[in-house]
Amino acid sequence: MVGRWLPLDVMRPKKDTAVVLTIRRISPVFTPDDPELVAHLIRERMAARQ
Repeated sequence: MVGRWLPLDVMRPKKDTAVVLTIRRISPVFTPDDPELVAHLIRERMAARQ
């Protein structure tokens, strides 16, 4: 079972997208202001590592 870690984000209730990074036993979860940009940056960096 993977635990989730959610840092304090007082604006989270007003956001509709959360990003979960499943990388280890603890998965950080965050709610970005611009989820499309975050998705683009993650894909870009993953492609660079291949």
